[in-house]
Amino acid sequence: MMIEHEITNTSELDQLLKGNFLWRPEIGMIVLAGEFANHPLKSEWQNELNTHYYACGCDESAGGFFLGLILGSLWVASAWFKGVTPSLLTILIGFVLAAAGGLIGKAVGKFLANRKLQQTIMEIQVKV
Repeated sequence: MMIEHEITNTSELDQLLKGNFLWRPEIGMIVLAGEFANHPLKSEWQNELNTHYYACGCDESAGGFFLGLILGSLWVASAWFKGVTPSLLTILIGFVLAAAGGLIGKAVGKFLANRKLQQTIMEIQVKV
């Protein structure tokens, strides 16, 4: 069971942005309480805060890996088109391109989620 992390006022929302967005501490389910208790957008905001705070960047990582896999395959295939059997180094570079694409995609996904979290927090602070 996940512990609830209550946020009772707008100044506490800024605490969600503290620290490194690539590795967020597990704080539990974010619940809006206090001055947010009767707001009509409370459940929508809670959902967005939890979604963006705990986003893993998996979709972007998969896209980056797929792009890296294509580039790596083209790299290896280019050796075949030259009439040369790909060396172990050429194949290794192909794998590295795929892994690098996945890591870059992961970082991009986490960055985008952090931007959406910032936007959600600003929206809440303006509307409350």
